[in-house]
Amino acid sequence: MLQHNKTVSRRTFLAMLGIGMSGTVLAACSDDSKGANTTGTQGSGSEASSNNASGTRTFTDDVGRDVEIPNQPQRLVSTKGITSLVALGITPVGIANMEIDLYPYPDVVKKLKEDGATDLHERELNIEKVISLQPDVIVASTPRDDDNRETLAAIAPTVVIESGDERKHRWDDTLRFFGRVMNKEDKAEELLSDYQDRVDEFKEKHGDYLKDKTVSVLRIRNDNLIIYTKSSFAGGVLDQVGIKRPKNQDLDLAATKAATNGESIEAFPLSPERLNEADADIMFVVVQVHDDPSEQDDKDKATLANVEKVKNHPLWNKLNAVKNNQTFFVNAVWNGESVMEANSMLDDLNKHIGSLNS
Repeated sequence: MLQHNKTVSRRTFLAMLGIGMSGTVLAACSDDSKGANTTGTQGSGSEASSNNASGTRTFTDDVGRDVEIPNQPQRLVSTKGITSLVALGITPVGIANMEIDLYPYPDVVKKLKEDGATDLHERELNIEKVISLQPDVIVASTPRDDDNRETLAAIAPTVVIESGDERKHRWDDTLRFFGRVMNKEDKAEELLSDYQDRVDEFKEKHGDYLKDKTVSVLRIRNDNLIIYTKSSFAGGVLDQVGIKRPKNQDLDLAATKAATNGESIEAFPLSPERLNEADADIMFVVVQVHDDPSEQDDKDKATLANVEKVKNHPLWNKLNAVKNNQTFFVNAVWNGESVMEANSMLDDLNKHIGSLNS
């Protein structure tokens, strides 16, 4: 069924919700559009008419809804996908969790803010803030935004993207989704092609060296340890470049879910007393903290303290990867969800595997 999602008067809509309008919101509702230009370089876009850039097109979203959206969106608000948008050259006017999802890229966050992007970092969307940004298209995620879907659709045409951990393993689908929304499908395919070229180059350079080796991925968090399996984002990238995992980590989505009694589809918990289960020929240890010590918060400090606790555990120095100096610490890009982090992972792999295979 076609969803027209016509934009209602923002003043009327606020009144419908019973939200009082501050002077700031009133000004934003009455002023000409300001803030980030989301279009970037125009792509071909199979769903848009190249001769009617100011018109609309029908977009089928992840839950099967047909929605009329602008051919060339100018003011995107999204509750997901900032790294995919950055890769596509898109600056949204509003994006959820910008600083969290771009944790490893502080310079990118700074540039986005300078270009007018607003971080909608609240767990519960601030509808008044969304209205003030005057979006011409909204990307909502499911299940996170299911309760707000109709509310958002009354503000601007709203399309829905599937969310959750499973989506991390299908990050190419996420990139293509935003490529379709923003009429930059050609750019999305170009990014994926360039990434595949890098994958092929890595395999050609390091494939023989790695053919008899296994690689483990351990993450040390502020209060626990986990092992990423093949069904995680990191596991997917390692699989693409032909890297083998230890048997206990070579688990697909269904096997990971079964091994964790349904609690996770990408990782299983590990106690320090079971550190031997993290062993492999080569081990990557994921640690998510701010690089700049002046920006490290209590969670960062607790994470770093846990790193030292793990390294001082009697089992740590018994791991083959540790004994052979083949343990490498990496940052949160290994817990990513887009081509941007996948390329950063390849940077890490080229650097560290290259140091072993020189």
